[in-house]
Amino acid sequence: PIVRAMPCLAASSGACAGETHAAHAKSRGAGGNRRHLIPLCQFHHHEQHQHGVRSFEAAHGLDLLAAADTLARELDARGIE
Repeated sequence: PIVRAMPCLAASSGACAGETHAAHAKSRGAGGNRRHLIPLCQFHHHEQHQHGVRSFEAAHGLDLLAAADTLARELDARGIE
């Protein structure tokens, strides 16, 4: 729930729409877990799945795994699981 309360990670590129999702920077099938969650609005989450992670990162100037790692460390420091 805490990730869903955050602003979309891709908001600086505009076009945000819909509620914020706890999107996976690394899929569960590839070994992703709660430490790989990032906040993306419904529009950008759909775009991430439609175009793939690498294309999404390039289009928005993001490194999703680095962002997820930073977020996980911040939440750990605050004692939030």
